[in-house]
Amino acid sequence: MLLGGVLAEFITFDKNGNSTHRSILYGYIGFGFVFYISTYLIMLVARDYYITYIESLGMPIDMVLRLVNLVTLPTFIIGMLLVPICSFIGLHIGKKVFVRYFNK
Repeated sequence: MLLGGVLAEFITFDKNGNSTHRSILYGYIGFGFVFYISTYLIMLVARDYYITYIESLGMPIDMVLRLVNLVTLPTFIIGMLLVPICSFIGLHIGKKVFVRYFNK
C-alpha cells in the first residue's frame, strides 16, 4: 500500500504541487494497479501461510479455501480490467460528492 501511495503521489502532482483531473485519475489507477498486483502476488507466494493464518483467526477452512481458490489468472485479468474502470467511476462520484457537500 505504501508503494502504491507513493506512486500515486508522484503521478498526481507535478513539480509545483499542482494536479489536474486527469493526473488524479492516473494516480488512482496507479495505486489500484500496485495494490491489486501486490494482493494477488501475496496470495500466490504465501498461499499456505495465508490459509493457516486465516484459519487461526477462527474462519472455517472450507470458506478459506473457497476464497483462495478465487485467485486464478482469469480473475486476475478481470481485476486488472476493472481497476481503471472503477477508478474512473470512483473519481467522478467522489468529485460530485465533494462539490455538493464540502465545496461551499
